[in-house]
Amino acid sequence: MEKGMLQEYLLTDLKVPQSYELRLTPITRFGMGDMATRIIHYIEPISYPNPVGNTCHFEDEKICGYIQDTTDNFDWIRQSSLTHDPKRTANTGPTMDFSGTPEGYYMFIEASAPRVKDDKARLISPMYNMTARFCVSFYYHMYGKHIGK
Repeated sequence: MEKGMLQEYLLTDLKVPQSYELRLTPITRFGMGDMATRIIHYIEPISYPNPVGNTCHFEDEKICGYIQDTTDNFDWIRQSSLTHDPKRTANTGPTMDFSGTPEGYYMFIEASAPRVKDDKARLISPMYNMTARFCVSFYYHMYGKHIGK
């Protein structure tokens, strides 16, 4: 094997829906390198929400099948004009969702203190079983004197 060549291995005997731990340890002419460990989880592709003609407005409490990332620093919050936290920082977030009604829901993050640079809040989408081209679009609201800095 020459320098820079990529080795490829095919894992064929995996059972669904089990999870696996994969450990890779490079062996070179200088000895063994640092081991890397990865956990592989099986996730069943879902059809919710139905991607054909689907529009998600976060009206249901399941937030359209999205889940909070457990490796980020803070979480998104499902809110409406009627449910938003009155203690949130003034002038943050929209006053209502794009529909213009107080009953409409949206996802919100409080990006003011105690948040610091490089903090992340992630929503993870469901895995879609797609057979055709699909476009994801969304509305967003950003406001503040430090946006983009």
